[in-house]
Amino acid sequence: MPITRSSALWRTIWRTTRWLATGFAAMVLSGCNTVMIGDSIFNMSRTELGGAVDASDGRGAHNAGLNGQPLSGDEAVDVLAPTVFPSGWLVVGLGTNDARTDVDAHAFESFVKSTVARLPDDRCLAWVIPYNPGFPEQSAAIDVVIREQIRPQPCHAFVEWGAAVRARPDLVSDGIHPTSTGRAVLADMIKAATR
Repeated sequence: MPITRSSALWRTIWRTTRWLATGFAAMVLSGCNTVMIGDSIFNMSRTELGGAVDASDGRGAHNAGLNGQPLSGDEAVDVLAPTVFPSGWLVVGLGTNDARTDVDAHAFESFVKSTVARLPDDRCLAWVIPYNPGFPEQSAAIDVVIREQIRPQPCHAFVEWGAAVRARPDLVSDGIHPTSTGRAVLADMIKAATR
């Protein structure tokens, strides 16, 4: 079967090449040693976060989201984790959308484990702890999974965004999406965690 522009294989190759080139170019041009993968929270916060940010509204561990032809969280990690330099950081901000779907904690656990497995020991992993106020039990289960599963990564950090949002509701406009103050606070929290 020939590979045509309309084939699924062509789209996968095109998306992977585009995201790999974009992530690497952004990292090299910015001089940063941090690659960030997230959902609408990161998408809204691109300016404040700076550096290499791959984000898509609605993205989850295994769903791609809504913007253009995005990769799922799993695909984005697969493509962008190799671009993290030694002693650099992969920052993941996923889990909020997974809390509202039928994805159970076991499926999310598989995603977190595979993220750790793809990252060499000389790279660091920071995970932004999510919170979805509409699904507090699922959010709590995802929080536990993240905390348990990234510990094998020798260099890791937790960005306590969920706790910050619960303590300061002014950081979000609808319980999830950051206000301008929230975006600045999130960026500062990530910078502090990845120093």
